[in-house]
Amino acid sequence: MHREIDLIVKKQKSDLDEMDSKYLPVLNKHENDIKHMLCDITQTIADLRKLVNSDDAGFISAYKSRNAELRRLPPKLTVTLPSFSPQKIDKHQIYKHFGFLSELSIKTEEHNYTMDYASTEHSPPERSLIDVPQIIPEIKTDYKYAENVSCLSGEDIWIRGNSNILKLYNLQRGLLKSIQTKSGNCAEDIAVTGNGDLVYTDKTNRTVNIVKNKEIETVVTLQGWKP
Repeated sequence: MHREIDLIVKKQKSDLDEMDSKYLPVLNKHENDIKHMLCDITQTIADLRKLVNSDDAGFISAYKSRNAELRRLPPKLTVTLPSFSPQKIDKHQIYKHFGFLSELSIKTEEHNYTMDYASTEHSPPERSLIDVPQIIPEIKTDYKYAENVSCLSGEDIWIRGNSNILKLYNLQRGLLKSIQTKSGNCAEDIAVTGNGDLVYTDKTNRTVNIVKNKEIETVVTLQGWKP
């Protein structure tokens, strides 16, 4: 449909260009005829002025009047410009030419089988849990309670206990490092970033702190709630 409309528009533009190519030469010729006649009239007026001021009888007797010739004006040019007459567009006819969409159809079919709930309710999981935890190494800490553990690597772990000291242990070599919190308060929780830096929260002064190269930096200070 769009292609047909484009072809119609291009055809009408081509027709207008063709009309211009025929119309302009006619106007130019008519203009040239008028200019030529004006030149003849101007020249005739100049000759008459010379004749009036001349005493030469031969010059006067040789003069021939051009009044009859100059009275014949160029033919009148009547031009009727083209006009566009739009037709009323029938939307229903456009829809018929364009086409229609079929209605959406949804069908629901019942399956011929049912699920056996008795067999699914008591089915064992694909992977069973360990009945008894396995202790790989045992680390002796000075904490009365070891409350949080965060792994730095497969061998190194940070431990938080019931004091303001955070400790880094190696599973084979034992204690590697001890760091006291910046405020002296007990840390509420600990974690390790992807870069291996220790992060801990201080519930008392509502801060989140990060340990980098033995320096403790407060990165977040909360106002409304405690971390």
